[in-house]
Amino acid sequence: MEKVTPKSDQVQGWGEWLWDGAKTQASNAASAVYHLCPSLFDRIQSIFDFVYPKNAITGYREFWYLPTWVEKVLGEALYPTTCASQGGKLNDDKQQTRLSNMVEKTAKHAQREGEDQQFEYEVTVLDSSVINAWAMPGGKLAFHSGLINKIDKMDLTEWEGLTKDDVLAAVVGHEVSHAAIGHTRKRLEKTLLIQLALFVGKIAANIFISRKEQEAVEKGEEKGSHRAHIETADELKKYEGLRRIVTVVFDYFAYYATQLYMLAESRGAEYEADKYGIELMYKAGYDVRGSLALQKLFQEIGHSHQTDSWLGKAMEWISTHPTSDKRLAENKKTVQALHEEHGNYKAVTV
Repeated sequence: MEKVTPKSDQVQGWGEWLWDGAKTQASNAASAVYHLCPSLFDRIQSIFDFVYPKNAITGYREFWYLPTWVEKVLGEALYPTTCASQGGKLNDDKQQTRLSNMVEKTAKHAQREGEDQQFEYEVTVLDSSVINAWAMPGGKLAFHSGLINKIDKMDLTEWEGLTKDDVLAAVVGHEVSHAAIGHTRKRLEKTLLIQLALFVGKIAANIFISRKEQEAVEKGEEKGSHRAHIETADELKKYEGLRRIVTVVFDYFAYYATQLYMLAESRGAEYEADKYGIELMYKAGYDVRGSLALQKLFQEIGHSHQTDSWLGKAMEWISTHPTSDKRLAENKKTVQALHEEHGNYKAVTV
């Protein structure tokens, strides 16, 4: 009787059949588990999105534990008194309306997802000669009349087609970005976490030292000799010195290191607000070259310093804002990228 052996293609067919069967069974099992408890998967996704959500403006996921309502409460509480302390509201309805309209056009492109996450932006033009503008949590914005007047007096002949509103829109986009991204909230979150870590670290270090001191005392009492008491006293002096070092490290060194870190974070937030502010002003229909003209203005009025010397670098380290030279260079990159993508400097339709 002739022996029959399976052909190679038959063996391959059996393997494929087994593999396809295994994949089908695994798929059916996963589907069955999901249908049995879909809420579990949805709940896991909801928890992940809550703990590590995606920023609606930057598109990046970030650790976020202070809810939006905290931002709104902070803004509501601090905004009136801060405005009053910086000159109060300017008695000029035309300027108030001008800024309110610009913020409305810009902020509609910066709202977070979810109705409870969105801000009701409030705008105040301050009666102040200071060259400044700022944003508080919850969409509370203020623009000093000194800055507006400087912009309105600019000579824009070198910028063909650019208007004063385009330059002012760069300020608006920057401040709206600060509020929408949540830079103040993020700064507060990091400050609280750092302070908590330092507090816990200092307590843990002191507990460790106290236990060592107690062990030294007990050891000396067990020996009971005069020499043992001298050794114990010497060891306690050593731990007392260690306690002073802990105090210096946590109360001074860590404090100033934290301040330098937060200053670096502040400069990073300024770059970020510039970048996304330019994108917002583009969406709102303003000419993004206004952001370049604005930094040129800041250069002229002294918001820049040379950083090639040791003194200039030291000044930059303790500054909350980058130099106008560096901001101008970064803004040029953003403006150029938008121009290459869209073929123009402002959106054709809003």
